[in-house]
Amino acid sequence: MKFMNYFSLRTKEGCKRLLALCIVVILLFSFIGAIFSTNGFTVKLEHITTDARGATLNGELYYPEATSDKDSLPAVIVCHGGGCDYGVFRGLAQELARRGFVVFNVSAYGSGLSEQPMYDESGEGINGVSGRGTAAHGIWDAIDFVRGLEFVDSTRIGVTGHSAGARRANYAVDLDCGRLSYNDQMINILCDTFGQEFTREEIDMDADALAEERLTAEQMEYYRYLSEETHEKVDNSVFALFCLGMKEYKLLTREEATVGGYQVMRNGQVNIGYNIGQWDSYCNLITDDVAKDSWFTNGETINVDQWYVIDDATESSTQIGAWPDENVYASQEFKDALASRTLRMITEPPETHSKNFYSNTTNANTCEFFTAVFNYNRGELSDPTTVPLASDSQLWGWGHGANTVAMLAMIFMLFPLASLLMQTRFFAPCTSAPVAKKAPFNKKSYWIWGAIIAFGTFWCIYYPCQSNSPVFKYFGFIDLPTNRFFPLYISGWSATQLLSYTGILALFCLLCWALTNRKKYGSTDLGVLNVGMKFKNIMKSLLLGAILLLAAYMMLAIVEYLFSQDFRWWQVIFTQMKQEYWGILPRYFVTFVPCFLVLGMAANYNVRTDIPEWRDTLNTVIINSIGIWVCCFINWLVMRAKTPGGEAQFFASFITYYYTLLYVPITVYISRKFYKLTNNVWVGTFVNSFMASWFLVSSTGINFAYAGTTFAEIFFGF
Repeated sequence: MKFMNYFSLRTKEGCKRLLALCIVVILLFSFIGAIFSTNGFTVKLEHITTDARGATLNGELYYPEATSDKDSLPAVIVCHGGGCDYGVFRGLAQELARRGFVVFNVSAYGSGLSEQPMYDESGEGINGVSGRGTAAHGIWDAIDFVRGLEFVDSTRIGVTGHSAGARRANYAVDLDCGRLSYNDQMINILCDTFGQEFTREEIDMDADALAEERLTAEQMEYYRYLSEETHEKVDNSVFALFCLGMKEYKLLTREEATVGGYQVMRNGQVNIGYNIGQWDSYCNLITDDVAKDSWFTNGETINVDQWYVIDDATESSTQIGAWPDENVYASQEFKDALASRTLRMITEPPETHSKNFYSNTTNANTCEFFTAVFNYNRGELSDPTTVPLASDSQLWGWGHGANTVAMLAMIFMLFPLASLLMQTRFFAPCTSAPVAKKAPFNKKSYWIWGAIIAFGTFWCIYYPCQSNSPVFKYFGFIDLPTNRFFPLYISGWSATQLLSYTGILALFCLLCWALTNRKKYGSTDLGVLNVGMKFKNIMKSLLLGAILLLAAYMMLAIVEYLFSQDFRWWQVIFTQMKQEYWGILPRYFVTFVPCFLVLGMAANYNVRTDIPEWRDTLNTVIINSIGIWVCCFINWLVMRAKTPGGEAQFFASFITYYYTLLYVPITVYISRKFYKLTNNVWVGTFVNSFMASWFLVSSTGINFAYAGTTFAEIFFGF
């Protein structure tokens, strides 16, 4: 009790102490996060902003301390999926960096702090730009940026991406590597430049040998010059691609190309690996006919965890060994296949689509892939003094955990700060006089309504995750209408849909409960919620909520500046926003206020006084969250019934709703805690609406349609 009184929210001194404690926790755990992000400060971390085509591209660059332009290090570009920014893959970037790779963890155009150009690398313009369209969305520009770093070995550049990021990576790599091998290109040069003609069989022969036979000495001199130029281009193109949780894998499968005047089929000229979760509804690559045709399996299912070497000329493939196996890496077959860019492999970790970016297994597989193809891990593996780091040695989770603690401390910081402000004359009216409830407490009714709310919440999360719901149809590639005024398409639709469902449920339960009380006791008891405050006091509560949002954002700015960290847990993310996005935030805030108002009224309609306050708050949080937790748990059980190689089975796909596991209890706690402090639901409503809007706007992107490049276009939604 003495400890609780020392940090009491009811006294000015207690609030000051609690506020100071929260700030200390935020700074301490952000510092701990920085230690893990930089591998104990042995990895340098820089925020990078570059501009290739009239729009900035933003990301984080990792490389070993004491690196200089005398070094020649392999590099990996990392690209996030749809509806998020580079922050979701900080864990993977950090693990690659721990192994000595240069890592550029980048936000695609229109995501995070990256802007949206009028025309991207693929030539997609204002009318065609789409986060789900045929575009690299900045990843090719990111490759060019990394290729230009003096300490990067431009012959050892890899790319990895998740979901939409894997698709963008495929387009970027296709632009960079193309379909024609060195030999194909030299055959075309012999035809187009030197007027040579070949039979269909000759185009697959050694172009250099054919040149020696057919060209004059003078022509050979020019041929060798063109050969060196082509070799340099091929050698400096992306060497390896590792796709995570990807559906559109067909981009680098066999496609028609012209070689020596003949139409032939060619695979993408890059070594490729795939990491596809066993419970990933987006992709079932191993049984796909296009994939089997491109891997030349003669119609047989592609074997998981096997290295394939494909041969476009003979239309055949060979399995040369298991993944992972150091003996295979040391074999000449493996080295030759690497050099000819014909390696392929697939691994299927026991994961869902969204688990890929919050996973030790996916991180380990990615590190293993690039260790194998670059023969590098904390140094050249051919060097006997190199001590590689095992792929399953993972530290990113500790840093992520520190970010989570800092995030929770940031949220809890709002209560003492609000209490201090409400002890001033200006904000004192935000606190209402308590209103006694006329209906006596009935434990049976309390638990009956609690069960109804829990079941209703279960349905509210279950339905949007079904194939017949609008949001799930969107993921099935049936477009919802786009709207530049509400540009956060996937995340915006899903969050608004969920809040609408739960708001309707809450309103129904509240009215039924209130009418029952009126019939039994002669009063609805809705007055205890103090919804009917003076308008002036409601506006002061709105201002208070805005101040709390700015205070939370200020703490983010401090930890970003000091430690290069932000606040996050998996899909729950509070991070930086571009200045223009402060014009987007109020639009979502206005739509969220009615929902959070009704939810706050339902959550606080019946406050128990027969048990300690902390138990009453805990009960409220559990009652309002358990339906979501149970639905996710059932989904987890159903997924595990999927057999390897079969179709993913779901009770409810949580692909875009995992944030609810933590964020729903946070919003319920905020609502109840502020109700106890103010005796009304308004402050909690505004704080929840502001925080949810910040979370939504900062964690997603606007690249699903062109939103403009000027401040006015984005801020006002023109």
